[in-house]
Amino acid sequence: ATPEIVAEFYYQLTVKHLPYCRIADDIDNLGYPMSKQKVVNWCDKCAERYLLSVFDALSVYIMEHKYSQLDETTWQSIYDSDKPGEKSYIWLLSTSELLDGPKAVVYYFNPSRSEEFLENLYADYLPQGDDNETGSENAEAADAEPAESVEEGGVTKRARIVIKDDAYAAYAKLEKNSNGAIAVSFCLAHLRRYFYLAWLIIVSAAGKKAETPEGQKELSE
Repeated sequence: ATPEIVAEFYYQLTVKHLPYCRIADDIDNLGYPMSKQKVVNWCDKCAERYLLSVFDALSVYIMEHKYSQLDETTWQSIYDSDKPGEKSYIWLLSTSELLDGPKAVVYYFNPSRSEEFLENLYADYLPQGDDNETGSENAEAADAEPAESVEEGGVTKRARIVIKDDAYAAYAKLEKNSNGAIAVSFCLAHLRRYFYLAWLIIVSAAGKKAETPEGQKELSE
């Protein structure tokens, strides 16, 4: 397998979205014997030998910066689930849009949406062994600070890293277990949805009344 042919495989997979079997058939039709399994093996070995180190470096690069963004979405896989059609998850970690340097995004595949994935991902920021006692003292000291320091972003300033995410409870638990090393900053776009939903419910309840000036005034009140 030459770099050129493997690069072509990846191009066909990721840009043209062709399955392995179609890629193998196209190469075979050009007169070069090729099987689906050979395409799979070459791509897998290339990823393991050369791209995994790039992936690790990107992950470290993102976590070296204080602000990052994290989200997860469902992904169906027939190979990594207990039964066909069962949901797995793709987790996305990216640099903040406020970062002046190069942006980076990495994707993690995980069969579940469990808190364990987050704990493993941010293990370096969680107290280990004797650190639990020190972390608890830091957390108590942080709680003892005046409320106004929190309002001014004190929690964010004290944290080693800040993760912007949705309101999934696992993130809040991760923050709590980090004893101040991690702060979560919930996404305002997600928060806006609740206001919009509330507005739709109110308008629906008001019915035709919302179409008149008097009705709109009553609705706003």
